[in-house]
Order: sequence, then C-alpha cells, then structure tokens
Amino acid sequence: MVQILLHEVMYRGTIYSNVTPLKMAVQCNKLEIVKLLLESGNIIVINSEELACAAFKGYADIVKILLEYHSNDNIESAINGAIKRNNLQILKLLVTGNTNITILNDAFRLACIFGRIDCIKFLLGCGANFPNWSDKALYSTVLSGNLDFINFLIENGADVITHSQLHVRIIRDGNKLNNNLNILKLFVQNGYDINANATLILREALLNNFIEFAQYACENGANINLISDHIIEYLKKNNFKELLKWLHDHGVDIGEYEFF
Repeated sequence: MVQILLHEVMYRGTIYSNVTPLKMAVQCNKLEIVKLLLESGNIIVINSEELACAAFKGYADIVKILLEYHSNDNIESAINGAIKRNNLQILKLLVTGNTNITILNDAFRLACIFGRIDCIKFLLGCGANFPNWSDKALYSTVLSGNLDFINFLIENGADVITHSQLHVRIIRDGNKLNNNLNILKLFVQNGYDINANATLILREALLNNFIEFAQYACENGANINLISDHIIEYLKKNNFKELLKWLHDHGVDIGEYEFF
C-alpha cells in the first residue's frame, strides 16, 4: 500500500511544476511516504515550505522528521504557522534549543499580535527578550481586546507610561472591540497620564463617535468648551446625533441642528 501511495505522490508531483513529491506527501499527511522520500537520499535540501505546511496543518510527526533533515536557519514561516494556529506542541518542536534571538523575538511579537498567551510564556522561557519588545507587543496587543493578556504584559514590564499615542490606537479600533474603554482604564491604573492627554482623547472620541470615551475624557480633565467648529461640523455631516445631543446638553453651542 505504501508503494502504491508513493507512486501516486511521485506521479502527482511530476504533473505540477511547483509541487515536489515531498511537498505533496506533506500536504496529504503521508508520514510513511515522507520517511521513504527522506531516507532515499535523493532529497538533499528540505524546502522551508514543506516544514511550514506541516506546522500550519498541525502534523506534529511530520514536523519532527522534517526537522531531522532541516537546518534551524530558515524556520520562521513554520513558527508563524504554529503561532497562528495556536499550536504550542509544534511551536515547542520548532523552537526548543534554538538560540537565535531574532527568531525568538519575532515569534514573540507575532504571538502578542494574535493573543497567544501560552506561546508567549513558552517563548519567554526560551529567552525571548521581553524588554526590547514589550512596547511593541503592548501596542499590537490592543487589537486583541483581551484584558487578562494585556494585564499579563503590563505585569511583566510592558510600559504604558511612555506611549503618548497609545490611546489613539485604542479609540480608533474601538469599533472592533467592546471593552476598549476598560483597556484605557487599565492603562490609567498602571500609570498612564490620562489628564495630560484628555483633550486629544476627547477629540478622537468625537471623531470616532464613541460617547463613552468622550465622557471619560471630560471626567479626567478635557475641556468640552474647546471643541472646534470643525469637529462640530464633522459630527453634523456624519449625523452623530447622540454625540451632538450630549454636547448640547453640556452647554456646547452646536448651532442649528434638527435632532428629530
């Protein structure tokens, strides 16, 4: 049976110019055929695409045998696939024993972007240099909306104080998340200077139609009376009725506008 499958793989590999027999065997999860091809001695170099394919699909046994024939110098795409699929088992196979700090840090940043906290903890244990990446990791992690994950980064040294523009990212992505205001409050609890940035937060909140952010900004020092006519006209043009009514109720002159 293995010989029949091997013949089929070899045949299909020859009729597609960009598909080698090894790649076909990996894609089809044919472990025995992968072993036969590798042990034949006819394959001198393992293309990183085969390893990446196996990692992305979660074929741990194939990843193991490919690693026996593959150098550790070109495994970034495979690591990326494991992180995207949140496959810690395969990530461990790929990373354990790897001392390339660039690979570890790049993997760490990607894990932050995708919110893979188990992968992050493992990478930190492998030597990923957290201080050099904590700011970028925190900045990227805003997209995840995971308060526990963000709090984990902060507890491990991520700096929320030096990010003068971090709140802009939080607000602009608020339409994707339900708890962005809670994220901003978490930053404030850990030293973020809300008072120094309240006016800019108010401006971004108004432009993005987030009334909860606007209210929070005013509670923390933003001067509602300094809102420009340009912003008022923008709110009218986009028919942000709730915000306009809120401004009107708080004494802001919005000019003529029909609420109903």
